[in-house]
Amino acid sequence: MHRAVIYFTRKLPSLSEELSQAGLQVYEAVAISEVFYLAEQHPNAQVIVDHTVEDRAAHEVAQHHITLGLTREATAAGVLWELSSFGDDATVH
Repeated sequence: MHRAVIYFTRKLPSLSEELSQAGLQVYEAVAISEVFYLAEQHPNAQVIVDHTVEDRAAHEVAQHHITLGLTREATAAGVLWELSSFGDDATVH
C-alpha cells in the first residue's frame, strides 16, 4: 500500500507513526492552512481529521475535502480498514 494521507491533528505524536509503518505516506498538519497547502501539493491524498481537532476546524476542512474523522478510540488498523473503502483511485477534491 503506497497511499498518501494528510493527518490533521492538534496533538503529536498521533496515529501517524503507526500509519507510516503500515506503508502510508503520512503528511502531518497541525493547522488548517497546512491541510489546505498539503492538499494542493498532494491532490490524491486522503484527509484524516484526528479527534483532537476542534469541530469548527474539522467542519471547515470537510467543506473543501473528503475527510475521515477519527474518534478517541480510533486505531491504525481501523483507519487502514476505512481507507480501503475509498479505493485505490479515490481522490480528494
